[in-house]
Amino acid sequence: MTDSLSPDDAREYRRRWAAVTARAREEQAASTLEQRFDELERLMLSVDDFGWRSSLDDDAPVRARWAKLRERLLDSPTSI
Repeated sequence: MTDSLSPDDAREYRRRWAAVTARAREEQAASTLEQRFDELERLMLSVDDFGWRSSLDDDAPVRARWAKLRERLLDSPTSI
């Protein structure tokens, strides 16, 4: 059985998430480049802790396609 949200509950839910999003944007705007790189480094080091390694290995064909597209774009005379 699923519980349905009333229109008021749905509006309140969206309001709360809008506040969370606004706060996250404020924090990101206030962070330094060094802090952002530190966060990225921690995330990259946690690949094994979260069991993401096999998922990344499965992405090899997709990564190869993107690399090919990137190479074609950079080699084209009209590239930006």
